Amino acid sequence: MTQDTPTIPLLHHLARSGGTLISKCLGSLPGVTLLSEIHPAGSGFESTFGMPQFHPGRQASSLFGLLEPSEVKPLAPMDPAFPGLIAEIARRCRDRGSTLVLRDWSHLDYIGEPWIADPPGRSVLVDVLEDAGLSVTRACTTRHPIAQWMSSRGLDALATLDLGRYLSGCKRFAEAASEIGFVRYEDFCRDPAPTLRDLSGRLGVAYDPSWMDRWRKYSTITGETSGGRGGRGRSAQIKPLDRRPLPPELRAAFDAHPDYAPACALLGYEL
Repeated sequence: MTQDTPTIPLLHHLARSGGTLISKCLGSLPGVTLLSEIHPAGSGFESTFGMPQFHPGRQASSLFGLLEPSEVKPLAPMDPAFPGLIAEIARRCRDRGSTLVLRDWSHLDYIGEPWIADPPGRSVLVDVLEDAGLSVTRACTTRHPIAQWMSSRGLDALATLDLGRYLSGCKRFAEAASEIGFVRYEDFCRDPAPTLRDLSGRLGVAYDPSWMDRWRKYSTITGETSGGRGGRGRSAQIKPLDRRPLPPELRAAFDAHPDYAPACALLGYEL
């Protein structure tokens, strides 16, 4: 990579942990261009699963006009062209006076199902970018493991996810988040502005309170649906979510798993 490639901020979070909402708000900052659910393997899902929305070049072209359609080439999973493409998008963002932020598709690295059979338990996006000579800054967002699990059950792709596999991934993500630094979704819902300011500082992007006037109309993002099973909808306000009733047998299963209590402790959650 050339020395003029900007440092790239990366936001890590697991599925159903409030990442879509927080990313909408982060992407509404005036100096941010956010590509959503980006991963070196997921970028090739266009050919393997018919999912072109995870190709960073297609997002950069169709959502932000940073690339001409003719410049966007198909990618294979873990394509060696991936880091060069990210570097070029980052440079074009900088030339527009904006900072490229990548919302990492962390689910593939820590839980994996149904797309990755043996997730590595670390950020592959970081590995690939740093191995190519790119500099990154990182931050995580988190949610209580039980609330995250309950929400995940509404997604078709995660409806059969094994609780043990889920909690093992949660613990590994919690270990990473505790080292990198994180903000909690629950804190964001209670007090959005200072929490987003904290997150912006961790990522090294400029905070501007005008995001509060724009986030509801922010639409250049993956992961947001309206209606249907597991739909995240388009909420018009940010507020703490009501807790869902937890069946006693599910609570017992959480308490019995060896990774549940350590994950909560690492992230400052009560059991």
